[in-house]
Amino acid sequence: MSTESNLKAIVDNEDLDPNIDQTFGYVVLERADGNQSSSGMSFTSHVCLCLKTSFSCSQEYPHPLKMELLFCTVYAIIAQIKHIIPINAAQRPIPYMITANSQDVIINLTLNHEFVAPEMETVPDYLLVIVGIILPILAMATTGLVLGYRRNSTSPSSALMSTLLDIHSATCMYMVAFGSTAFFTNFLKYYVGYLRPNFYTMCEYDSDTMACTADEEYIRESRKSFPSGHSSIAFCGMMCLGLYLAGKVGLHHGLQQMLLTQRSLHDPDAILGVKSFPGHIAHGATRQPLWKKFGFLFALGGPIFLATFIAASRVHDNWHHPADVVAGSLIGTTCAYVAHLLW
Repeated sequence: MSTESNLKAIVDNEDLDPNIDQTFGYVVLERADGNQSSSGMSFTSHVCLCLKTSFSCSQEYPHPLKMELLFCTVYAIIAQIKHIIPINAAQRPIPYMITANSQDVIINLTLNHEFVAPEMETVPDYLLVIVGIILPILAMATTGLVLGYRRNSTSPSSALMSTLLDIHSATCMYMVAFGSTAFFTNFLKYYVGYLRPNFYTMCEYDSDTMACTADEEYIRESRKSFPSGHSSIAFCGMMCLGLYLAGKVGLHHGLQQMLLTQRSLHDPDAILGVKSFPGHIAHGATRQPLWKKFGFLFALGGPIFLATFIAASRVHDNWHHPADVVAGSLIGTTCAYVAHLLW
């Protein structure tokens, strides 16, 4: 039989969604039985059919996906421009005043907090790398691997393709989110050159010479307060993970599907599940069971709490002002959400 005949037979016999994605030269059919995929589509199993001159489901990583992954990786690397091109932060004048009579030097006390050494920080750099970078990637890859094979246990080739696409999308999402976050954070750090709360102690300000006397590395670092890099990276990684896990729970997909139906568009009460007569019995409640509500809560709440703790630790350790943390958190969250929409 031809590919088209096979395709029609499977659609007719298996009650599959006839919408076919041929973007990368293969066909993925999705059974419309109410179970949710990470993208919000209903499915129980994926069925891959080979098209003319295209690869089979058991062959190697598709070339278009390789190129997309390469692009995302290069994007994330290039965004680390501060490690490629040496850049100095904006040189704001050191704030001080000299009294007219006694010639005493008065400094800004809001910039004279205790300096906490990097190795003594609540969340040092190595821990940020683990929590904000390694943990999200490993968690998403593991989840995609387990769910991909669990949902397609009877078809190894379908399980492989499902897992491959899931991990690929999650990796590209994180790469683009992380690259964008790093670029915007570093650009603003160097452009603004805002002084840290521990500026005087970090740069070892000398009131006699009215200049910084610390090593050049600490002098440069004392001028990169806004926005908080720890906050942006933490929220980027944790929001990517949270959105990914929330998609697996699929709490919001039932509501989205109802909004697309003609009945929901003309009957807002049906969306909330408040009608009690036949045809309108608690649609919202049946589509949103209790385990999904709590699963959604923990899927998003856990990562957000961890990111919030990391952000708050920067104010606690006198490395950032509250506004720096808020700005960094918004940058990381926004980049993660936009990347999630793309993948």
